[in-house]
Amino acid sequence: MKIKAAVKPILLVILSLLVFSGIALADQNCSLIGELSEVDVFHPPADSSFVPLYNEWHYFNVIDEEQNLSMICNFKLNGVFNASEVLLGYYIDNNADAFFGMYPLNMAEYSSQTPDVRIANCTVTLTPQGYCVHIESDDGSRVFDALFKPEADPAPLFGSYGFSSLYGGAINWLVASPKMKVDGKLSVGEDEYLLKNVRGYHDHNWGYWYWGDDIGWDWGQVSQTKSSLNGNDVGEYSLSFGNITDADHTKSTNSVLSVWKNREMIASFTSDEIEIDHPEPYIIDQAIPLPPEYKYIHWSSVKEFSCSKAIDFA
Repeated sequence: MKIKAAVKPILLVILSLLVFSGIALADQNCSLIGELSEVDVFHPPADSSFVPLYNEWHYFNVIDEEQNLSMICNFKLNGVFNASEVLLGYYIDNNADAFFGMYPLNMAEYSSQTPDVRIANCTVTLTPQGYCVHIESDDGSRVFDALFKPEADPAPLFGSYGFSSLYGGAINWLVASPKMKVDGKLSVGEDEYLLKNVRGYHDHNWGYWYWGDDIGWDWGQVSQTKSSLNGNDVGEYSLSFGNITDADHTKSTNSVLSVWKNREMIASFTSDEIEIDHPEPYIIDQAIPLPPEYKYIHWSSVKEFSCSKAIDFA
């Protein structure tokens, strides 16, 4: 096939754009992975006397609206119970179930050099493509394998410190990836659910505190679908909200609300810039059942919140 001379320069420009846009996307992903390999590492206690107050976990979630499926995954190091824990909760077509595994803390593999963690046969591994998450129940009846690909910058570290007169106390929260694309598969018995470019999220908590103290944690996140339409394609905007409260979840001690457009964080508000209306605390029905070991978590509601600054969404 002959190509007219006038058409050749146009084709070359198009091919160049395709090649360089691909390189740009690859570079963006590499820079995100490089940053996450440093900021998303674990924080084991340097002093063994702090182990009974040590809490740390990787949290991931998945939303697949086309299959009416949502999931949460938690890899937790729990000094209070001297345990390492794995939670896989899933909600499919109005039916909810969960796998929870609890093992000795010294059986877990983690370090201050990497975001990777292994608890029994369950793992999180940061690769050049993203986070590979594998969870399987002890009897093998439930297996989740997925690649979580980061699409936005991590947030600045948020926390609260010195809230206990007895031991000081520290809570740190890193929104490692507010917006992710997820590919993988969930197997429940003989049923399989394939995930293709569905929405995901990942954060990381760590520090030293005791849930029996006068302390609570409210949290939420939102990721937009493309053009706010039905479906799973990841859109431009994502939002995260964290609020450290008293044990009754009626008084804020520190809070943050962050907004991203595409990869970049475009706004962040803290404490005095956020007005939060707390209703009376109450227990709500849980879409995903939690195990008895998580009974110290109180489910409450933030009725509404507003910010004192405008956000330019242009």
